[in-house]
Amino acid sequence: MGRLSGSLLVFALCSAGVSGAAEKELIKLDLTRALALARENSPLIRAAHQRIQEAEGDLTTASILLRNNPVASFAYGRRESASGGPTQMDSDVALSQEFEIAGQRRARIRVATAEIEGARASTADIERTIEAAVAVSFFEALAATEKLSLVDTNARMAEELFEISRVRVEKGASAPIDLNASRIRVALARGQQAEALAALRRSRIVLLSLVGIGSGAPVDLVGSLPSSEELPEPEALLTQAYANRPDIVAAEAEIRAAEAEVRLARAEAWPSPVLGGEYSRDEGDRIASATLSIALPVFQRNQGVRQRAEAVLKRVREELALIKVQVEREVRELLADYERARATLALYDEEVVSAMEENVSLLRTM
Repeated sequence: MGRLSGSLLVFALCSAGVSGAAEKELIKLDLTRALALARENSPLIRAAHQRIQEAEGDLTTASILLRNNPVASFAYGRRESASGGPTQMDSDVALSQEFEIAGQRRARIRVATAEIEGARASTADIERTIEAAVAVSFFEALAATEKLSLVDTNARMAEELFEISRVRVEKGASAPIDLNASRIRVALARGQQAEALAALRRSRIVLLSLVGIGSGAPVDLVGSLPSSEELPEPEALLTQAYANRPDIVAAEAEIRAAEAEVRLARAEAWPSPVLGGEYSRDEGDRIASATLSIALPVFQRNQGVRQRAEAVLKRVREELALIKVQVEREVRELLADYERARATLALYDEEVVSAMEENVSLLRTM
């Protein structure tokens, strides 16, 4: 771990400039702190939490006992008698209220509740996506730091081999072609150094941008690459992902919302009666009456809304199946990528660097 932290720290200081880095406080960054900073500083996560509050506002609206307010009407006027009788003042007062009788309110509450669950799951999925990006960039930075350390060692030994070959050629102990071969190895090693440094720079920029730290800040990464033995089996990861992945939870919540939308669309096909009362005065007589009105579902039976709601339900069910396929592919691809990266580092460490060390040792004794 000392080699990882030290190499990244040196790179951070060089990237920021020695004078500028000296004025900044060293930031020790492990994976836990990197994840916490990303959650704290991400505008995407903050925006997602606002969507939850928006959905809660929809639930408040859906929970109102009566969807429409009562309607009051007033009329007051003068009646002129055609027979020349006295003028009379007539008044009329009416009050009506629409009532839903087909479970529309209950269906709207189910829709809003499912949408809240979906918003929460979507927020968790955004957090998961950002945390996954942070973790990937964190371990990429560790791997890049380790590779940079290895290619630095390789370049140093290549240069030492070159010097030994130069001395041997001068003494006539080796052919000039050996010196040219050593010169080529030095050039290749320096190219590998440049590539490793660029990879480290890229992973560092991505990591620091995700956690909200300036790219010029001096950072000391604290952590180590997990071994292959520490990783769970793919099937165990898939089972855990299917149960806990927020995108799957969000898709399931969207299905519940779509099912509730279908029930609501069917319920709203039924007309809602309007009950009312009326009080009037006619030629001095007081008249009180009750009224009942109901729309006749002859033309508008909510056909389009019902058709659309059922189509949405079918679509979100298909999307859930697609998400599960994508989750399985992501899990297997990530495991394969990690194994390949780990094997590359191990091969480079064990084969390339070991061979260079052996060559240096042999030439020193000749």
